Amino acid sequence: MKHGWFIGALAASVLCACGGGPGAAPAPPPPPVPSPPSLSALGYALESGGRSGPRMLDEYPMASAASTRSFQEFGGAGIRFDPSGTLWSDQIGSFNGYHPDGSSAGTMNVQDQLRAFDARGMLYAASCCSVNVYFVGIGNAAVLLRSITTTPSFACSAAADGAGNLFVSFCTAGPGVFSIWSNLDEYAPNASGAAVPLVTNAVATGPVTVDAAGNVYAAYNGSIGIWQAGTFSAGAPDRTLPIAPGNTITDIAADRAGNVYAVTRAVPSSLSAPRTLLYFAAGSASAVTLQSGAIGSVTAVP
Repeated sequence: MKHGWFIGALAASVLCACGGGPGAAPAPPPPPVPSPPSLSALGYALESGGRSGPRMLDEYPMASAASTRSFQEFGGAGIRFDPSGTLWSDQIGSFNGYHPDGSSAGTMNVQDQLRAFDARGMLYAASCCSVNVYFVGIGNAAVLLRSITTTPSFACSAAADGAGNLFVSFCTAGPGVFSIWSNLDEYAPNASGAAVPLVTNAVATGPVTVDAAGNVYAAYNGSIGIWQAGTFSAGAPDRTLPIAPGNTITDIAADRAGNVYAVTRAVPSSLSAPRTLLYFAAGSASAVTLQSGAIGSVTAVP
C-alpha cells in the first residue's frame, strides 16, 4: 500500500487567439509555459503503520497515482523538514535524514519524538513531560539547550516561528490509542522550565504548524484556523478552511507559497481506518483530495 510524498503541480492553460483580415492586429504571443514547481511548493506525507516493519515514503505528482521515487522506512512516528530542506523521519529513538535528492543525510540520535524545526535550525522534540529544544551541530549531533515542562499533558504537536515563539498543542491519552486534544499554547522565545504561556487558546484543539512567514495554522472547531503572523490569540482565527463534517485533523502542514495540507480521519473510527490527505491551494478554501489510505504524517518544504 503506497502513500507518501506528494508534490503540488501547476496546471497550464492554453490561450487561443484568432486573426482577422488585412490590417488586423497580430495575434498576441502565447503565454509562457509554467516552470515545474520549486521546492517551496512541495508537500509530503508518510504512510502510517506500527513502530516496526517496512513501509514506504513515496513521491507523487499532485492527484496522480504514478509514484516518481520511493524510500523504504521501518517504523517511524512522523516526518519534518529542517531549514536546509533535509527531510527527517522519526524512528522512535533516532531520526533518519534524507537530502532533497533522496540521498541519506545520516542519523540523528534523539530519544524524544520529533515535533518541528524552526528557521534557525533548532529542533523541537517531545518527551513524556516536556518539549525539549536542541541545537543540531556537525555530524547531526543534537545538544539539549532547554526544556519546557508540560506535565501532566503531552505535547502532541508543536511548531515555532522565525522569532522563536513556540506553539504547542497538548493532548492526553484517550480511548484506545487515540489522544484527546486539549488546548494550544504560545510560549515566548527561550522559554524554559515551568514557563507560563503568553497565550492559551482552548478552542484550537489539534495539530499546529507555522509557515515561513510566521502564519499559524491549527485545528480549530472542526476546521483549519489561520492566524496571520503576530496575531495568534485566545480568540477566533483570521480565517478558516473547512473540512468534511464528522472528521478530525490528525496532522497539518503549510509551505512558503501558502499551500496547506491536512490529514483527516472520520470520528469515531479505528486506528486502521483510512485517512485522507487534503490540499488547499494558496488563497483557496476548497480542498482537493490527494490520497486516501494509511497516511500518518504530513509536512512541507519550509
